[in-house]
Amino acid sequence: MGKLEDLKKHSSVIGIGIGFMIIVLVMYLKGDEDLLGQGLTYLIGFGIFLTLYFTFGKLNKRYLDKRLKEKEGDE
Repeated sequence: MGKLEDLKKHSSVIGIGIGFMIIVLVMYLKGDEDLLGQGLTYLIGFGIFLTLYFTFGKLNKRYLDKRLKEKEGDE
């Protein structure tokens, strides 16, 4: 059950990735000249986005866990 919850939690990121793939596919079908350069740019941008998304997600989780432990300690 944990894997399904993880998939639901990150569905927005999966949607963005699929969106990027659709954009590149449409550009390919349209016959754009510099498709390789733009495709690599999208890929690099998406990689940076994923790195930031998961890094700040982990940091936020650690912060919230720490705050929860502090609250339990006060009570």
